[in-house]
Amino acid sequence: MRRYFAVCGGIIGWALGVLVPAYGRWPAPTYDPAARRWFVSRFPGPLPIGYYGLVLYGLAGALVGAGLARALRRPGRRAEGSEASIWLGAAWALTALVVVGAYYTFQLWP
Repeated sequence: MRRYFAVCGGIIGWALGVLVPAYGRWPAPTYDPAARRWFVSRFPGPLPIGYYGLVLYGLAGALVGAGLARALRRPGRRAEGSEASIWLGAAWALTALVVVGAYYTFQLWP
């Protein structure tokens, strides 16, 4: 059961790790294929690829989220989670994915 909640926490952490830096316009590692160089920028322009920085933020968020979920689900507590807590973890994870998907979908809207 600890792994299940760690996975749910990792999904939520990934979603927040991808959403918050993009929404807040945090500086991220960016690759410019024309100049063949890496740099850190908030607004890289149309050609440089900011996807790599976004993935790094997502991985960091997933690791933090999974670690927090695993730490909060201590082994001293009941080994089996109640059915309500299992559904609540799944609902939070799916809601985080829907919110991030909606944010990036509406970024494309004219």
